[in-house]
Amino acid sequence: MSYTLALANPKGGVGKTTTTINLGAAFAKKGRKVLLVDLDPQGQMTIGCGLKSLYDSDDFDLLSCILKAEIDKMQAQITRVENFWVMPAHISLLRLEDELVIQKAGESRIKKIIEILTEGYEVCLIDTAPTISILTDAVLVAARRIIVPVQAEDTSLQAVESLRREIAELRDVLNVDIKIVAIVPNMVSSNSVSERVLAQLADRHSETPVFDTTGSALTDLPIRRRIALAKAWYEGKSIFSSCPSCDAVDIYMKLADFLDQKMNSS
Repeated sequence: MSYTLALANPKGGVGKTTTTINLGAAFAKKGRKVLLVDLDPQGQMTIGCGLKSLYDSDDFDLLSCILKAEIDKMQAQITRVENFWVMPAHISLLRLEDELVIQKAGESRIKKIIEILTEGYEVCLIDTAPTISILTDAVLVAARRIIVPVQAEDTSLQAVESLRREIAELRDVLNVDIKIVAIVPNMVSSNSVSERVLAQLADRHSETPVFDTTGSALTDLPIRRRIALAKAWYEGKSIFSSCPSCDAVDIYMKLADFLDQKMNSS
């Protein structure tokens, strides 16, 4: 079974990009053909995969390719990194949200592009901007299944609620079945605040159709704070390549197993 998942959280600094890269590497280690798509105009995933030169390139205008649906030019930019593939972001995406406001049918335009880009891949993970915007909405509509990395702190409760409301509105207005399939506690510390916030998330997330009811969406797979994860991003590598002995490797593998089970049973 092949599927596409968007990673989204309107709060920045929650480890969304790190999760995208390392979860993609975990799926690849499981033998899956994996594509990571960076649709965050800041290009943090692209940089974290060692592809900053593509993000800054003068030879490629991703904005123009999206607006003109020149998907063949986009496919030519897909780059193998370690044992997975990356569709890099480009600095031109900083103007994309303004253009989507002007252009008609922005959601369907992005959806069509993603459908074609992901052909031939078994798992596609899409990194989004840490905002609620027309671009993020378009990605949510295209993917329909969402992973929400969160920090175990009070602001995460507000962020998940904001995302929940946005998804509920998209479902109502566009009649699209969008669901959150996993909430992934990230950068977790061993303290009472983390435990309290995670307990509150567990209490809240099961009471709305926005959440996938096939088992709990809140994963019991907390990703601890690890210097090795930050170091891997700065090196432009996954944790699997940078520090395969790090305990986060095992968690990402278990998270990939969890998502496989979720998607196969949904």
